Amino acid sequence: MACGLSATQAHQKTQRQQLPPRGERATVVGGVTAPLAKMTDKNKGRTMLTAATSRLVTGATRRRLVLPVQRQIRSDVSVVSEAAASATLKKEKLPASAYAPQSVNFGELKVKQAVRTTITVVCPTDGEVSVRYKDKLSQTNILQLSVFGGDWSSDEPQSASPVLIRTSNNGRISAKAGQELRIELEFVCAQTGRINGTLEVSGDDWQASIPTTAAVSLLGPLVGALILPVDR
Repeated sequence: MACGLSATQAHQKTQRQQLPPRGERATVVGGVTAPLAKMTDKNKGRTMLTAATSRLVTGATRRRLVLPVQRQIRSDVSVVSEAAASATLKKEKLPASAYAPQSVNFGELKVKQAVRTTITVVCPTDGEVSVRYKDKLSQTNILQLSVFGGDWSSDEPQSASPVLIRTSNNGRISAKAGQELRIELEFVCAQTGRINGTLEVSGDDWQASIPTTAAVSLLGPLVGALILPVDR
């Protein structure tokens, strides 16, 4: 019998010695051999391989941590939006006696016929006033906003005619409490039918909504026909 190992036996023994213990065998991930660590579940005594799955566990952990934060951020944004909407709704409605007319009827008009009107509003507080007109069919424009105040240089300011203080044509203007705001509105429509709209005037803590209406047709208002007697 040979006392030593053959070359083949020695090579096989060397390969066996290089293998990791059972349960820690190497695995190939993306072409790279990496040893797998053991994680023992205390309750069930199971072995979890974590070389490839650790990244998945870490990703799941991140999702569990990030998603509640994202939900909280969305919740905070929703609360802020609701608070802003609530603040808008809390504006005090201006009494009808503070503006004239209370509604505007442009009458019967022909298609693309323009008609103008003026609405006056007495501002109850100091601050910026915004004006906008809302309907879906017409091309109505706010031509100009003008603020008038009393002529305090007169001996009788209460009976004096108001004087022009400032004008604006961008839908916004600053005014003081008691000053009169005049809104020049031009209505024109290329559609036929009953056209309803709303002129909205609002300050920092007040608002007024003035409804408007017009009847638009191809021929405009109907004119009575002239009937002449027929000679017999």
